[in-house]
Amino acid sequence: SLIQGPPGTGKTLVAAELALQHNKKGRKVLMTAKTNKAADVMISALIKHIESTDAPKQLLGTILRLGVEEKISPALKQYTLQYKVQQHRLYKEYHTLETEKTAVHSEIEIIEEKVQKINEFIGKDHILAILRNPLAEIKKIRLEQRMEELNHQIEILNAKSWKLINEINEDIIETAPIIVTTSYQCPRRELKNIE
Repeated sequence: SLIQGPPGTGKTLVAAELALQHNKKGRKVLMTAKTNKAADVMISALIKHIESTDAPKQLLGTILRLGVEEKISPALKQYTLQYKVQQHRLYKEYHTLETEKTAVHSEIEIIEEKVQKINEFIGKDHILAILRNPLAEIKKIRLEQRMEELNHQIEILNAKSWKLINEINEDIIETAPIIVTTSYQCPRRELKNIE
């Protein structure tokens, strides 16, 4: 159907009621709008409608506003995927992986600086260079080997982190009975297998 009318006649309220009626029948609902502002207006109307009717109030904790966080109204933060990810039961594990990655990246930066200093040292003309250069080369080789190990560790951490964040996102999206977003967000990988 097509619902048409001038501003203020209740089109958004009708959309909210339609979403609730489909939800009552056990259907998952995707509400889309052309702009982020329009999607924010839609979810706000849905929230108000849930609060002011006999709709199950637990819906308020499960509806989802998908989109780029900076483009979503701050008043709707608790409905965003980013917020819900931080509340998820697996978030602590994900955060630990990200902290580990940061520590490894820091160690890599320190090693890169040391290697650069060794390269500068080796490049200088010193009287004792004949004696000092071989020792510097050995130290450089050891640092490069450590950096290789750390880069391998980063690859493993990245794979684990990526898998876990996707699992969290999919879980949140899959369990959300009503999802509100812009049409631009609809081709998301997590939405592909949802009916």
